[in-house]
Amino acid sequence: MAGRARRWRSVIPIRVVREVSESYKLPFVRDRQEVTGISSNSLRFGLVHISDAAGDTLSAALAERVPVAAP
Repeated sequence: MAGRARRWRSVIPIRVVREVSESYKLPFVRDRQEVTGISSNSLRFGLVHISDAAGDTLSAALAERVPVAAP
């Protein structure tokens, strides 16, 4: 499918609940992120499934960040 638009079979609703002013960097150990267990190779394909525990950890870390001020 090189050069063609890809079509998804599913629609995944995503709700943005917080925008932060500084990025949250996740360290890699070899080929995997320590917090999520996601490999760098899987990030090439867009959306990646993570465990609930990893999602809760990321949510808690982002909740501590300073939010972007509303215009």
